[in-house]
Amino acid sequence: NARVKLQYEAYPYPDYSLYIPLRTQEAYASNSIFSAQLLKERGRIAPVIQQRTPRVLIAGSGDILPFILSFWEPESHQLHALDISEKNIQRARFRSVFRPHSIYWQVGNIEDKSHALPESLSHVDSYGVLHHLANPSQALQRLHDLMLPGATMRVMVYNNEARTWLRHVQKALAGLGLNPYDRNDLDLSVKILKRLMAISPSFAQRMTPMTSSVFNHTARFVDTFFHAREARLGINFWLESFAKVGFETIGLFDRYAELDDLKNPLLQFPTAKSLDLRAKDRRFENNYEIYLTKFSNNAQGDQAISPTKLPTRFRMRMPPKAWFSYSETNSISVPLRFKLWWNYLKTLEGNTRAVFDRDAIRLKPEALQRLARVGAVFPSNFDSQDLRNLIMAPIHGSMDQPSFAQGVDIRSDPEL
Repeated sequence: NARVKLQYEAYPYPDYSLYIPLRTQEAYASNSIFSAQLLKERGRIAPVIQQRTPRVLIAGSGDILPFILSFWEPESHQLHALDISEKNIQRARFRSVFRPHSIYWQVGNIEDKSHALPESLSHVDSYGVLHHLANPSQALQRLHDLMLPGATMRVMVYNNEARTWLRHVQKALAGLGLNPYDRNDLDLSVKILKRLMAISPSFAQRMTPMTSSVFNHTARFVDTFFHAREARLGINFWLESFAKVGFETIGLFDRYAELDDLKNPLLQFPTAKSLDLRAKDRRFENNYEIYLTKFSNNAQGDQAISPTKLPTRFRMRMPPKAWFSYSETNSISVPLRFKLWWNYLKTLEGNTRAVFDRDAIRLKPEALQRLARVGAVFPSNFDSQDLRNLIMAPIHGSMDQPSFAQGVDIRSDPEL
């Protein structure tokens, strides 16, 4: 953990410019209200919409997440931002200085019990953190114990099998004695990787999707190829750990449409076997973005449900680009995109039921299915049982195993 702290003090993450405008609507699935909606679709009420002033812990805030979430979390929500890096917290505070929320800032480590954390939590967000900890199971237990019964949690953990090639690169760079805290060594590392891309089609195929992200941002380059701590844990470990401490999996966000041969994973969590098989044969290479809830015998509670009020200005903004980045949805008309967006906001606010049957008939079946898989619409938006069945069903009967270019022998390359 000391080495992880050193890394993030030197390279705050994700290190976007403090002055760049951000499309906060893209965080539509990152907030506590979205997690509560997933639970509501199962007929249960999350504490975050039962409490007058629910507590939300951002466990591993980085330098940007508190700012983004402050647009989605109502002002009545008590936000607690925790990060191991003081530099991350400083940057996050600066970015959030004009936000109306009263955010409590803390430099600390989830695993260190000398750092007191808030109790009676209604929601926890821990995105991309657990796999960097010395003892993730211990951290999960602590977070669980701080949460109210029925509370929700969003986590992202690495897909262990999909990162095998990255670990080979990490090992090679470390074997060369390259130091991530030396600017000359970092420049040399970039040069080596670019040369590998030039001579190896298979390596270029792997690197191309992330080239602009890592080559132009030092913090992300170090995070990818020189991280101080990355646990090699498969999906079976994570699912067993969640269940052991008392969490229930309620949804998996399939960001890159790799699970289209399964029932909607956001609404029906896939089996461990189905995920493990797809990770091993490389049909599924995304990280695991998982929604959890703490087991409870009385998830409904006995308090009145508190209505949610999202910012009015959201209705004037364009809908999330992510919804329309898929082949099934990229031709949806602008007016219908706004209707989807307004319907989504109305659904999360929960004051009145948002019904979408009439507009749904203007969409191709596969477009509606895709929208449901990314959380733009929910079963409760439809009166028609046929439409509810449609958005739960697989989009394809099967998914092909991906093909990759052949590797090459780089030992004779004069530049390497």
